[in-house]
Amino acid sequence: MFILPECPRFCKPRQSELQINLISVSETTQLGRESLRDILKRIEDALGRDRSLPAFGPRTMDLDIVVWNDNIVDDDYYTRDFLKDSIDALMQKHGS
Repeated sequence: MFILPECPRFCKPRQSELQINLISVSETTQLGRESLRDILKRIEDALGRDRSLPAFGPRTMDLDIVVWNDNIVDDDYYTRDFLKDSIDALMQKHGS
């Protein structure tokens, strides 16, 4: 896992007392993208994600797939510089 820099443009004021941005990398999986996404949503729920809150408001947990098979699959990559810069650096490091 890699810790991302803070996201000053859209996360200020901080959405919660504890806000950590991480990237987790998996080289391979037997799962399809939708199956993995479903598992990530179940993890969010188990950790207390309240889906009745506004979609773009504060949340306790948010797990996303940003890159799949060396393709960008999350539009946030294009609009959030901290995410784009971190993903680009990680992909360059791993030769993608």
